[in-house]
Amino acid sequence: MILKNLNGKNVLITGGSRGIGAALVKQAADAGANVLFCSRTFSADTKKLCSLSQVTGMIADISQHEEIEKLFIKADSLFPHLDIVINNAAIDQTDLLVYTDLEDWQKIIHTNLTAAFLISQYAIKRFLTEQPHSIVFISSLAEQGAPASAAYAMSKGGLHGLAQSINYHFNTQNIYANIVTLGLVETDLSKEYPDFSKRLLIDICPLKRSSKPEEIAAGILYMAAEQPAIFSKSPLHITGGLIDYPIDFSH
Repeated sequence: MILKNLNGKNVLITGGSRGIGAALVKQAADAGANVLFCSRTFSADTKKLCSLSQVTGMIADISQHEEIEKLFIKADSLFPHLDIVINNAAIDQTDLLVYTDLEDWQKIIHTNLTAAFLISQYAIKRFLTEQPHSIVFISSLAEQGAPASAAYAMSKGGLHGLAQSINYHFNTQNIYANIVTLGLVETDLSKEYPDFSKRLLIDICPLKRSSKPEEIAAGILYMAAEQPAIFSKSPLHITGGLIDYPIDFSH
């Protein structure tokens, strides 16, 4: 895919060290964007990403407010402004609601939802040009409810309200919040799903397979760089045709 509008753009990606995040970093850089990404840890593969032209990586735990502040201080040192911000970082913990303790609940909400709120605040203040800007939130079919992941489902569902609030206030200023809803994707997170659950999802998926991170990244970047306005009022579903998660991962 040729992404003409990414050339020279300044892009911030959270959770950029692996899976969908790493694919986003690579494809954005290949299209000529200047990329800053963050990750909680750095591996050998993460360091390879940092060796790419126009790519900078840093360690940051976005569940912590002060770490988000440091991330944007770094962004300010690299870029005169931001064009695209992709909230990709997320965590999950499989457990029934009655067995989910408050500490785990708060950790998931802080990472998946509160961080997206704070990052949006910081980003909007740095959208200074008259060109279209995109804040991307990556959701999941689990947003409809997940019996064994109540905190994760709530955090992903909450992104929709946040995105639409941004759109109501800032669309007239060429700032667009875009939601991407995903199905089963080949990531480290999905590796933790029980095999029977993954087989069932693939069986009911019209594509008859899980999505690849590279496929997801291509869709996200096209939306954010080429058509953020048209996608600001409804989510972009990249699910291979899946419309629901009929799964209880607690078994």
